[in-house]
Amino acid sequence: MDPKQFGAFLCEERRAKNLTQKELAEKLGVTDKAISKWERGVCLPDVAKFDDIAAALDITDVEVLRAKRLPPKETKTEQKAPPFVTWRELGTLALAWLAITTLLFIPDILEMRGLVRGIGLYVLSSPLLTGAFAVWYALRRTRDTKRVDWRGVCIYALVCAVLFLLFVILCDQIIYLWFEGVSELFGVTRHAAGSGNWYDSINAQIPPWTPRWVLYWFLSLRFFDIGPFYGFVAAYTVYPVTKLLRIWRNAKRQTNG
Repeated sequence: MDPKQFGAFLCEERRAKNLTQKELAEKLGVTDKAISKWERGVCLPDVAKFDDIAAALDITDVEVLRAKRLPPKETKTEQKAPPFVTWRELGTLALAWLAITTLLFIPDILEMRGLVRGIGLYVLSSPLLTGAFAVWYALRRTRDTKRVDWRGVCIYALVCAVLFLLFVILCDQIIYLWFEGVSELFGVTRHAAGSGNWYDSINAQIPPWTPRWVLYWFLSLRFFDIGPFYGFVAAYTVYPVTKLLRIWRNAKRQTNG
């Protein structure tokens, strides 16, 4: 061990603790002249004093022996990745989907009444707009994230896959149950609701532009039309993929930097 290096280290750590040479000497049971000699590199303390020096300066024995501070070890908390998807994020995606599809409800109604023609345009707008929002939101949420919660990724993918598969399997049954409830809510018969051109039958039984007519179509087009449903799927699919790509890019930048 170099006495000069040890002396400079001891002096630096003593001052960091706001201790005078006399105060440190009292803690170690030596004289302040001994501390002065150590710090000037005239001599080294007895090996038995190293433990006392480490305790007095709140450093490790290894740091005393090496006469330098060692980098702190990363804790498990620092290494732990943040949750991949939170309930708040899921709720935000759902609200964005509902807001976007609600805005698209007006052109849907106008098209259905034959006032405008845009078949396919409104069907595509829902997934495109909700997907674009999901991408923007994912980039915003992962600005400083550099680690992936793979357990959360697997859970999220599994839950979404099961829910989307169940919806596809039960789609006909869900629509049938909705039509069954129509007779209770709006006084529309099952026969009319289940006919081939069922929307014309609905329009024939419920006077158009009445609150009841608007409410029926709002609920139907938002929750049982293909376009809005694809928009919902797009939001919940594009969002995690974008997050993964952004996190990988952040980690790569950190490594290269």
